[in-house]
Amino acid sequence: MLKIASAVFVGASSTQYVFEVHSPDAEFADVSAVYIFTEFTKLGHRPLHIGESDGLGTCIATHETRDSVDQRGCNCICVHFLEEAGARVAEAADLPLSLRHTVQLISRTK
Repeated sequence: MLKIASAVFVGASSTQYVFEVHSPDAEFADVSAVYIFTEFTKLGHRPLHIGESDGLGTCIATHETRDSVDQRGCNCICVHFLEEAGARVAEAADLPLSLRHTVQLISRTK
């Protein structure tokens, strides 16, 4: 899993969450994380689906909305690694799709 960049998503609470940006074909270990399927454009990341899992690799590989997000332009998977289940659920809930469109790209890995 090669990190492409980092991006900041701002929740409804105004909390800023820093995510790693990965290609849509990235393979992940079964770690705990909040994840966002996005379409990256010149305006930034447009969230297509947000979720959380304690088995990210299996979750991404078998995700029930994967065909749908791919058809809608998914070209990135953004990941915030977070071990504690309650914190993951709270963060995912703080990031409602309607409030998250463009995010700040804070670094790009070469």
